[in-house]
Amino acid sequence: MDRYIPFHLIPEILSKLPVKSLLKFKCVSKSWLALISSPQFIKAHLNYQTSLNNQSLLVLENNCSFKYCSLNSLLYGQASPHVLIPQDEGALTTTNDRHLCRYFEIVGCSEGLICICVFRPRQSYFFLWNPSIRKYKNLPELILPSTASLSVISGFGFDASSDDYKVVVLVMNAKYSRYGTLVYSSKAGAWRRIADLPGDTSYLSSGPGVLVEGKLHFLAKETARGAYIVSLDLATEMYRELEAPNPN
Repeated sequence: MDRYIPFHLIPEILSKLPVKSLLKFKCVSKSWLALISSPQFIKAHLNYQTSLNNQSLLVLENNCSFKYCSLNSLLYGQASPHVLIPQDEGALTTTNDRHLCRYFEIVGCSEGLICICVFRPRQSYFFLWNPSIRKYKNLPELILPSTASLSVISGFGFDASSDDYKVVVLVMNAKYSRYGTLVYSSKAGAWRRIADLPGDTSYLSSGPGVLVEGKLHFLAKETARGAYIVSLDLATEMYRELEAPNPN
């Protein structure tokens, strides 16, 4: 009997293994390293783990309040420690000191990645974190213009049409009373500006945008019109306005 597994079966077998095992198997050979690191394999592995419907709940304590983020198979059932981004080092580490976890927020989670933001005056630091492999990426520094107010709203999502993760930041321009939009593309590795928020929006809810079917949604308000929803399509990067649900 042949002792060797046909090569075309190896990706299918490996895609069903936990992340911890895959990280070890990267050392088996150069071909396995290339396979496990390839975007096609990573996507196949994520799709399989998602199909198991084995979800965990990430709970972050932030200044005596809780934030919840549902993730697909977060660490595959293993407990996760507190997460901290130190103010001085700007690096993502883990800690059990809950008193230091008050300067950042979860922007969103999509396709296995979590976007985290650290706020400082005129600056915002963003990180993309993969909790399964305990690795993260520092995004290029985002320096806000001097005309920006303290109203900074963000969102995060995966653009399936371009196979790209995108971070969206809306900043109120105090001089012109309009929200400008900045987008970070993981493929391009850089920030760029897109069209401003349409209309005469005078207020956006402070929470991160809600991702639904490839679109980020923000609760907006105009003095004359009242509340409505602004939707940003991550594929076209075009805005659309929607009526808010009737509270009655």
